[in-house]
Amino acid sequence: PRSPIILEQYYCFDFIILKILIMLIIFNNFFFFLMHLFRLQSKITCINWMLTEFLHYAVGGILVFIASIVVAVKSYGVSALIAGSVFGFIATFLIAISIWTSYKVTCGSQPTGESDPVLTM
Repeated sequence: PRSPIILEQYYCFDFIILKILIMLIIFNNFFFFLMHLFRLQSKITCINWMLTEFLHYAVGGILVFIASIVVAVKSYGVSALIAGSVFGFIATFLIAISIWTSYKVTCGSQPTGESDPVLTM
């Protein structure tokens, strides 16, 4: 077993994961839910909401990925840290899928001028 002094170097991993938990999951998802519920994106037009959401998830995904790499490299022999790094990589993959599906829903289905039935009438 490792001493608590050696395990103190993983507090940055704990901080990043807890920051992502609090910021991404609880606070910001609730904020984006209320924003869409009350249609604030159409009332506050000075902010590019799609870019804001993309940057929010991209920064969170990059932080989780970096923390998972650091823990994966230095976690030999400690099964809890190995499991934490594996779940960090899974979370990074799920954040990337979330970014991709959000992009596909928002930007992927824009109609072109040739197939628009209103223009052909």
